[in-house]
Amino acid sequence: MAADLMIDGISVRVYAAVLGQPNALAGAFKATSALLQGLTPALHAHSVVRRDDVMPAIAPMGRGRTIVASQSVTWVLPDGTASRAR
Repeated sequence: MAADLMIDGISVRVYAAVLGQPNALAGAFKATSALLQGLTPALHAHSVVRRDDVMPAIAPMGRGRTIVASQSVTWVLPDGTASRAR
């Protein structure tokens, strides 16, 4: 099941599935809807790469190159999930 949610002011599409429910497909959709409703308040957007960030890259023969991000990347993570740049 896909759901379009607003997480921290950003529109995101979240995919979820709860399997093995009574009443086959109808039960799975009902349980998945409940899961998404309960989980949404615990989801938050975390920026992991910003546009124009420069990242080092290692090339063969020891010749280093740099990579410049052409767009930003944001992950949606549940509360308590740590994310850090290395």
